[in-house]
Amino acid sequence: MTELKCVVIVDGSLSAGIIANAVACLGFSLGTIIPQELGPVQTDADGIAHGGIISIPIPILAASSDQVKAITDNAKKVESLIVYDMSEAAQSSKTQDEYRQKIERMTSADLCYWAVALYGDKKAINKLCGSLPLFRG
Repeated sequence: MTELKCVVIVDGSLSAGIIANAVACLGFSLGTIIPQELGPVQTDADGIAHGGIISIPIPILAASSDQVKAITDNAKKVESLIVYDMSEAAQSSKTQDEYRQKIERMTSADLCYWAVALYGDKKAINKLCGSLPLFRG
């Protein structure tokens, strides 16, 4: 059985607010495609429900903008990985329609990635980003 891993890689030069938003958006997106990793709702001693937590760690790694771009481009070629990216075009769009209009006019080479989430085969992920440091923002 393949050992699974999940990481988020961010452009460490961006502001903390941009990084936090990108990570939140990527986490939300991943939750829709890998719901099996989300644990059940738990109830405290007062009977109050609390959402489940993810079953695997998700380290946030720091990279340069060029590294985020290269990792994103290379990860999209690996069949065993789920890849969700957050580009400048996505981050700066206020609606899905605005994002669609921007992205339809851009080539892959034009995209500037601010963050990327990878989920899948641990060996493949480690090969792509195993030497990156944790984000310490």
